[in-house]
Amino acid sequence: MDEQNKDKKTALINFTEALDYYKKSQNLYRNQWSAAFADQMDVEIGMTYFKLGKIEIADSFLLSGLKYLEKSDSVRSVLKTKSNLFFYLSKIDSIRGDWKMANTNFKRHVKYDNLLFNEENIRNITASQMQFEYDIKEATLQAEREKKELLFKKELELKSLTYEYEKKKAAAKNEIEREKLKHEQ
Repeated sequence: MDEQNKDKKTALINFTEALDYYKKSQNLYRNQWSAAFADQMDVEIGMTYFKLGKIEIADSFLLSGLKYLEKSDSVRSVLKTKSNLFFYLSKIDSIRGDWKMANTNFKRHVKYDNLLFNEENIRNITASQMQFEYDIKEATLQAEREKKELLFKKELELKSLTYEYEKKKAAAKNEIEREKLKHEQ
């Protein structure tokens, strides 16, 4: 039991530290780079507050993050963030005893999780199709190179045989002429 308390205390310290870093990062992003990304970080902060057991604050940050995410495009990171957001909102609603809203938010979590899964599948299928097409083109080019190489070898063999034939033919003519000269003498 003592070990569990120690683990909980360590987790509490780690989540508190994480919360501090999230807030510092959020301020930095908001002031120097991207206010949109800083708004998206509300979801991460909300999830951390949830893990610290501060349900009301978590709810506030999650809903703030949701407002931002509803305006965002459906990019992969947003889908994952939305999935996590609705998962934690369903947990908060469940703790509050609002089973209907918990169910609704859990269904939303599953929806975005499925969209994310489908998007990954589409990306993988597209990558596989592109690789397949590349492999076919590469195999076709390789076959053409091998065919040209074989034709070149056969042409070389034919020229070599033709050369040998002409050489023997010329040698035979010389022999016949030599024989004629011998007979004439």
